[in-house]
Amino acid sequence: MLEKLCRWLRLLGYPTVSAWDIVDPREHEGDEDEVLLELAAEGHLLITRDGVLADRAGRGAIRVESGDVAGQLAEVLTFLGDEPVMNPDESRCPDCNAMVVRVEEGNPGPFEVTWMCPECRKRYWVGGHWREMEAFLDRVRRLMDGAPASSR
Repeated sequence: MLEKLCRWLRLLGYPTVSAWDIVDPREHEGDEDEVLLELAAEGHLLITRDGVLADRAGRGAIRVESGDVAGQLAEVLTFLGDEPVMNPDESRCPDCNAMVVRVEEGNPGPFEVTWMCPECRKRYWVGGHWREMEAFLDRVRRLMDGAPASSR
């Protein structure tokens, strides 16, 4: 459910893993929460919609309440005290979480600069979709301006 939030956090430069990336329910048979709580105890921030899990993690967790990604991102960034600013030179691959690297030669089409993931080799650029992404981040900023304080 928080997969899109995870992708946006990566685009904003946060090293982010989803529970699905680290907990295989077939291997943990009902103790998935324990694995996540252990990571929170090690200093990783646990972002969850599960209030009981957030309470168990204490200061190592934030419970997001919003049902939409913009609201969730606003809650997390408010909690962190950060602004929603996207800088491709500091972004991570939304798919695999690796830091992307700037490519200035041999780019496709009209793009003088692209960014490539060294792990999965996907390439990213500032194209027409950038306006949509900035509009989304403007919405997040507006929500943050009026966002209530986080419960954690």
